Amino acid sequence: MLDLRRLRYFRAIARCGSMAAASRELNMAQPALSHHMAALEQHLGFLVFERLPRGVRITGRGRILLAHANAILDAVALAENEMKTLAKPDAVRIVRLGLLPSWSASLTPAIIAVTSAHVPGTSLHILELQHDEALRRLEQRTVDLALVLTRPVHGPDEPVVEEELMLVAPSDQGAEIAFERAVRSDLILPSKAIRLRGTIESAAAAAGVQINIRMEIDGQESIKQAVVAGVASSIMPWNSIRNEVQTGKLFASRIVAPPLQRSVYLEMARGFDQTLARNFLLLLRQASEARTGDD
Repeated sequence: MLDLRRLRYFRAIARCGSMAAASRELNMAQPALSHHMAALEQHLGFLVFERLPRGVRITGRGRILLAHANAILDAVALAENEMKTLAKPDAVRIVRLGLLPSWSASLTPAIIAVTSAHVPGTSLHILELQHDEALRRLEQRTVDLALVLTRPVHGPDEPVVEEELMLVAPSDQGAEIAFERAVRSDLILPSKAIRLRGTIESAAAAAGVQINIRMEIDGQESIKQAVVAGVASSIMPWNSIRNEVQTGKLFASRIVAPPLQRSVYLEMARGFDQTLARNFLLLLRQASEARTGDD
């Protein structure tokens, strides 16, 4: 039987990329942590990490275990938090939740469903907010929680999800497309005021390639309409386009060599309940994974 404690240690090491960093995060001695990982590997019968001169690298089998570990540990945390809520019934609590446009477009029903199932007594007020506006609203305390694209100051440190960015086109470009070919396509991108543009430009600079920008449009719905009309392609988060791809209006290609993705975090207003914030992180992850499973 898998030991939950060792699964938590394993997940921490996978996130930190080294035994030393994970031992500091877990506040335990590194030799003890190494002993637990050796015991886990002995129990499984295979290595979960490749030991490097500096740090560790998760193995292929380790990645499979990590997917199961995330599901198991998140389910346990959700159950614990739900039992705490049931043990202390209160009046209906309104939680003001800011969602990135890409999430609001396709995941609102799933988020409402998992919230109703796991956080009884909570009523959601969902707002669609870009990253910068979400940070302002959190500072003003006019929202309680919001998805953001930078590491949070007050909220949980781990990402809700590593969100894949994809080439979206009016015609089929194949299941995968090399990063260099993707950014050299005729592209419609948002202006530099939108954080997604900076993510793409940073990746292009690191790869030493020039982006071919045909036009700038702020607003994901307007971009999608232009792509459907055949004006050009774009690069967008999967959550922004999943509905159109599933209905055949648009075509999406996974960007590879290198892959393009961004971390999505959950930030909270100062003074908000940390346990509830952690619970919502798990709920948002569950909603996203549930929709991914439908694809």
